[in-house]
Amino acid sequence: KMEMSQNGTAKQTKIILRSNDLRSKIEKQQTIKAKFNRIRSEFKQTFATIRMKECQSMLESFGPNCDASRRASEAIKDLHAVIDFGLPALVDAMCLYVLKCTEVQPAKSQEVRVAKITQNMVDVLFTLKDKLLFYERSQDADVDSVDPLKLYLKIIHFLFSHKLKPSMQLQEEYAKDWSIKKLQLPSYEILNDSIGMNEVVYNKVLERYAKIEQFRYFSKFPERLVGMKQESVSFNSGSVYIGLLTTEKRIRNGPGIEIYRNGRIYEGYWLNNLEHYFGRGISENGVVYEGDYEMRYKHGKGTCVFQNENKYTGNWDKNYMHGSGMMHFANGNKYTGKWVNNSPHDYGEMFFANGDHYVGQWSYSLMSGQGTFTFKNGDKYIGRFANSLKDGLGSLKCKSGEEFTGEWKNDLLNGNGTHTDKKGNKFTGKWRNGKKHGSGVLVYATGDIFTGTWFEDKKVGEGEYVYASGDKFTCIWKNNIADGQGVMTFKDGSVETGEWFCGTKRGQFYFKKTDGTMLIRSYKNGILVSETQ
Repeated sequence: KMEMSQNGTAKQTKIILRSNDLRSKIEKQQTIKAKFNRIRSEFKQTFATIRMKECQSMLESFGPNCDASRRASEAIKDLHAVIDFGLPALVDAMCLYVLKCTEVQPAKSQEVRVAKITQNMVDVLFTLKDKLLFYERSQDADVDSVDPLKLYLKIIHFLFSHKLKPSMQLQEEYAKDWSIKKLQLPSYEILNDSIGMNEVVYNKVLERYAKIEQFRYFSKFPERLVGMKQESVSFNSGSVYIGLLTTEKRIRNGPGIEIYRNGRIYEGYWLNNLEHYFGRGISENGVVYEGDYEMRYKHGKGTCVFQNENKYTGNWDKNYMHGSGMMHFANGNKYTGKWVNNSPHDYGEMFFANGDHYVGQWSYSLMSGQGTFTFKNGDKYIGRFANSLKDGLGSLKCKSGEEFTGEWKNDLLNGNGTHTDKKGNKFTGKWRNGKKHGSGVLVYATGDIFTGTWFEDKKVGEGEYVYASGDKFTCIWKNNIADGQGVMTFKDGSVETGEWFCGTKRGQFYFKKTDGTMLIRSYKNGILVSETQ
């Protein structure tokens, strides 16, 4: 190597350095893997010891020849199967996550990053261990007290509410290998065999859990654990409770979860056997509520996702949306404002999915009272509403330049009103169902003025048309056209009288000059054909 050229030596040195970098990287990866293999091994060993103690504890509570002992042994086998099913996927996913994070971190920060994530993983794993330690020795040799269903539900509950994806932001490619869907088959069989849970109900519950982020109620509970212990209890109704009980009267007090036979679930805080303070409930039809409770009622502040996917966040009063709150509707609409007995009421603002917007008064889910409605095309109505329709005095200004002002009924002008079109023509008068109907005055942008009667947007009956030039025409009108006896008075004072037909002069007309001279004129299709004095 020393005899090679200068360029050759430099090239060889570069190759050696690259090889050293690769070796260093491989060694670091091996070190990381070794750390997690050690953590996995330690945890499994610890958990195996715990399982042995639990098995021994349960078997000692029964006589060797008791049928309950045999059933307890079978339950323990099933318990091991479920734990072995869920635990490896959990550990492997966490290890993959850590390794992935360290690959993209700068060399100087790798050790700190690895140490922090390692500690997080250990904390989560031992939290899982603590969550599973809820079996208690039976006091009356009742096999129900060691029902394996309780542990199955506990494992399922933990994996649902402490998913790695939301809590540790696990990347999708690593999360999909151990996703909640893997639990569907075994957990459904367990629930169906044990409590007869309907498949449709179970799937709704499962889907709801999968959508909701990690539950936060544990951090909100006050320290009221003196004289309480965590237990599992089966009730005659078929429901299962896992949580804290007062040791004397075995009353639900403190954090706990109860799963009912029909699929309803409540997890949160209890007071004297009632949901109280803070928790989350999932109804049998999939409605999810998370927030404050008072003596079993939703009361205070909370969020509810309904079966139709509408989502409400705000104040509650004894199971009713009441007070200030916001509703995101499944169709894309959003309402923010006051609520009374589950309905928007008093004052609020609605953003419609199509771009429309309303702000103003409400009456039990309907726009009612004074408000402003802005359409997505820029048109704006300011005025009164009733039953979500324009009703009362109001003004509609259109982006095109048109404006409607007056009395409204059933979303249309009814009564006195004014309409200005985009050309500048302005009508003031009577309206019926959005059409000119009755007496009125139409002022044209040219300065001409028509005064008369309308029927469904058309001039009818006697009307007077005054031209900007000063001429005045009075006639009978039909369907917006002069049709009948009419009089034209010119600016200089001369007058022409005759019969109009479909807007044109026809037949004999009398023309009186200002000096009193009378002329007889003959018209055909509006054309003068003869004139005599």
